[in-house]
Amino acid sequence: MSISFSSVQAGAISPGQFALFRITLGTVLAARWVWLGASGAEYFKGGWAVAGTMIALSAGLAAGLWRRGVAIGLFAGSVGLLVGRWGLLWPWDLAVPGLLAACVFVPEGEPLSMTGARSRRPGAWCFPAPIFWGAWGLLGISYVMKGVAAFFADRIGDDAGRSYLIDAFVAWSPGLAGPIAIIETAGLLVFLPLVFWARTRPVVWTLMLVLQLVAVGLTGFEGPAFGLVLLHLFTFDPDWLPARSDARRPVLLYDGECGLCNAVVRFLLREDAGGRMRFAPLQGAPAQAYLRAAGLPTEDFDSLVFAPDWERPAAGAPRLRTDGALAAADEIGGVWRVISWLRVLPAALRDPFYKIIARFRYALFGEYRPTPLPEPEWARRFLG
Repeated sequence: MSISFSSVQAGAISPGQFALFRITLGTVLAARWVWLGASGAEYFKGGWAVAGTMIALSAGLAAGLWRRGVAIGLFAGSVGLLVGRWGLLWPWDLAVPGLLAACVFVPEGEPLSMTGARSRRPGAWCFPAPIFWGAWGLLGISYVMKGVAAFFADRIGDDAGRSYLIDAFVAWSPGLAGPIAIIETAGLLVFLPLVFWARTRPVVWTLMLVLQLVAVGLTGFEGPAFGLVLLHLFTFDPDWLPARSDARRPVLLYDGECGLCNAVVRFLLREDAGGRMRFAPLQGAPAQAYLRAAGLPTEDFDSLVFAPDWERPAAGAPRLRTDGALAAADEIGGVWRVISWLRVLPAALRDPFYKIIARFRYALFGEYRPTPLPEPEWARRFLG
């Protein structure tokens, strides 16, 4: 068995995946600063003036508004909060500042950003591999040091070796505290050795993520768990969930005159690096023929239509609205397959939001104005 760090090369993290993480990071930080401002935590003396500034910066990060400058401001505020609380910083305390530093150095050009020069060509934006593996290093060192701190808690201080997860279980369900302590300790001890091998890396990553999510659910923003959860999300390897590779030929049918719909298609073209998906406007002859054969309306363009296998329509029924969107996300793999797991929610809960956007899409996003494709090869992925 050989040690392998080659599963993620520079550029394997897509612009869309980084944009999704940036939005998540900004949203979570905004919620945390709201909590700090409202809770009056004893280690936070800034009051609503400071909290309000940090909330605004966090919202700016989520929106992609001057990402690098906003991240520097959030970095300074986060480090100041940590120093004011602890004085001495442990590796796990640096999760959020480290992620904010990454947001400074990752190249601009990801989608879903209000400012910044967006990369027009798919290969123009490249995620720096050293940043990715640096985050993995911080995660591994954090867990090792956490285990050491817990073992020597009586010598280096209770807070350093404190397990917020175990404290929460002692208060909530004392009978579970012992088993959870064993699982957490085992995860801390084996995390770093197991991340050196590609096959065990996702297993131990998932184990510790679940533990940290439980800790966040029980303790909220108190303690380091929320920062470690964000660090886990940043280190998600898209190769763990590769694009589908069976013989099917999935096609997504969309409103070819809608500005939003065409933007979504181009987004999928960029994210689907392997060229798994094909596309066709609902108004075109191929799509119209498919709709008639499937018994679907030929003049209703409010719903996209996902065809599981264009060559063999009988192999799978077409999927509409959110079912179709999530099916397309599942096909291209990576973090988008995780998003596709929202299919566990009933369509009755998902589709109303889709229908609202579909109803007002022209008013909000306008009609599509044809522009040249950023990559000429993309033309081959359109039917007709």
